[in-house]
Amino acid sequence: MRDAPPSLHPVYRIGAFDVHPSRNLIARDECRLTLEPRHMDVLCALAECAGEVIARTDLIDRVWGMRFGGDQSLSRAISRLRKTLAEGGADGAYIETIPKRGYRLVQPVSGLTRDAAEGPRAEKNTAPVHPHTSAADPGPGPTVRIPASYSVAVAPLETPEGGGDAMLADNVGRDLVAMLARAPHLHVAAYDTGCPRRGAGSGPAELAARWRVRYVVSGSLARHDARLTLRLDLIDAVDNLHVFSWREERPSAQRDDDANDELREIVLDLSTAILSEIQIAEGSAAHLRGETASDGYGLIQSAEMLRGLYSEERAAQIVAHLRELVEREPDNGVAHASLAVQLAQSAVSFSPNRAQLRKEAHRHLAAALRRAPNDADVLAAAGVVATMEGDMDAAIRHLTRSLRRNPANPHALAVLGWQICARDGDPAGIEMIRTAERRAPHHPRRANWIHYRATSEVRLGRWREALASYRLSVECNPNYIFPQLLLGTVLAGRGRDDEARAAFARALEDRPNFELETYLGFLDNWSHCWPDREEFAAAREATRRTWPA
Repeated sequence: MRDAPPSLHPVYRIGAFDVHPSRNLIARDECRLTLEPRHMDVLCALAECAGEVIARTDLIDRVWGMRFGGDQSLSRAISRLRKTLAEGGADGAYIETIPKRGYRLVQPVSGLTRDAAEGPRAEKNTAPVHPHTSAADPGPGPTVRIPASYSVAVAPLETPEGGGDAMLADNVGRDLVAMLARAPHLHVAAYDTGCPRRGAGSGPAELAARWRVRYVVSGSLARHDARLTLRLDLIDAVDNLHVFSWREERPSAQRDDDANDELREIVLDLSTAILSEIQIAEGSAAHLRGETASDGYGLIQSAEMLRGLYSEERAAQIVAHLRELVEREPDNGVAHASLAVQLAQSAVSFSPNRAQLRKEAHRHLAAALRRAPNDADVLAAAGVVATMEGDMDAAIRHLTRSLRRNPANPHALAVLGWQICARDGDPAGIEMIRTAERRAPHHPRRANWIHYRATSEVRLGRWREALASYRLSVECNPNYIFPQLLLGTVLAGRGRDDEARAAFARALEDRPNFELETYLGFLDNWSHCWPDREEFAAAREATRRTWPA
């Protein structure tokens, strides 16, 4: 996104670019380019260690801390930084990827001090707001209690004075509240047109106290020069944190009715993004607090987020974590469903006791469906378990029912798209997966969705697209072995033996004792995801031929 501020004094310099961290701005000659705050933090971290390799984990720890979503978000940040630098006329590479290690800034840095590099962070006010008081009244006496978790309100959108868009803005606010209210277990405050806009002196803490919620959505809507611009911010009012921003701009319809129709199309995108960011924040909070200080639904969200950072050790932690929750809350249908999903996933992930895990998964799923047969999260879990077992009809049935109740669940949408493409060879399924990726770009399961998209491209015989998607999935989550192995199988099936051997070797670096026959058994279970039996048989044989000795 281009910006045109007045003349600025640069804080420091990277290559040909002046960097202004406090303004999230880089500049070269007359070109001014803005960055997202997190992306500027990544650039500053690289600049502080210019010429040195910084591990992905170190970058994630520095920029995202222990909160979820950092792995995929780092890949997105690096990609966006490269594109922005190229847009500004960068000569040559600026950020080098070091496979299996991290990243290195290869351009010289001058004028850098630690205070300059931490410009955006230094300006943030991260002092916590007590959940019983507002920022304007920090005294000891309690005012209106703000719930500690999973609750949100949508403030009336600001509009330009005399612009005549107040009714359109209120329609957007009402539609957004209605869509968020369909999400299970989320407390959504009623839309209040009489609430003062933020411009009238009401900040997020005051609005949150008024509605007794933790999260506040605020923003603006404006039409100017035949364009419609919608901006939204999600604020955690209890911890005084800016969680998420969204900006949508498109040609403005001439009639209000047409504008309403256009905006209604993006309300679902917005509600999905807001819901996903709240779930990530709540999952992170439960993860950081520990089980004894978290409620049941917070722990479930923590498990959902951890599942996106999959590894054998992580899977064992999630199972133990959810078994304890089910023991503590035996009537919690969503807890049973979440445990069923993890057990089913572990059963297809080369576990030696897969038969026992599948049996336990079915037992917990049955318990979930008895306790909460119409809960959208439970139905989504039933669809995911069916997917893990190759029952595409049951998966599509359950996931469709779940999305009717909660259309803002991006994971259910991505899995449904995968299953539709796998069963019917319908490319519309790939578009459903892409929609989930677009609506929730920071979601910890995004690497899985890209993996589903790659597998769907295989089903359609679109090999170039499949290879690109498998590589992107590996980049987003290097710890997830499936995309790396399937990348090798697709390369082998296309006769690219040297590349296939290299892909298999990279996958086996951390699991040197992993056996070929185990992987071929996994492939057999997913043979329905190939265009036909002959293609699958050829790829299977090519995998055997190119597997490292």
